[in-house]
Amino acid sequence: MRELCGLLGWESLVNRSGQTWRKFPEDRRARVLDVDSALALMLENVSVIKRPILDRDGQYQVGFSEENYGAFFGE
Repeated sequence: MRELCGLLGWESLVNRSGQTWRKFPEDRRARVLDVDSALALMLENVSVIKRPILDRDGQYQVGFSEENYGAFFGE
């Protein structure tokens, strides 16, 4: 996961619009400021990780978007 954070940025991997994120207390969410704190949160509760994470020949797609999927898969 640390490698993905380096490639994609931890901000793109933390699902801040999901129910899991919203269930964390505000003070817990406020402590997610960098890669180490984001990784700690992701280890604490893996459902906060944005899914799916797809790798196609070194190009990544994080999260679901019908429009982005079409472009990602060349449709």
